Amino acid sequence: WRGSAGGRGCHRGFVTILVSLGLFGGSNGARILTAVVFVLNIAGSVYLMITEPAQLWSAVGSAVLPLIGLLLLFTARANSFFR
Repeated sequence: WRGSAGGRGCHRGFVTILVSLGLFGGSNGARILTAVVFVLNIAGSVYLMITEPAQLWSAVGSAVLPLIGLLLLFTARANSFFR
């Protein structure tokens, strides 16, 4: 699998599972990592909105879910869970 697309996908899947287990276990590090990924996704969508006006609605759609996820990660209930 070394160097193949399948190998990289396998590694990404493994990292995703580890981060999700960290989130379910209340790991603040996993929450911060997830928040950083969400912010990068939103930033990429904003960049696309600015540079490719024809892709505006696609970029807006791509930003909605990470924005919702980011908001949910830092609600009062989530903050008490991650303490």
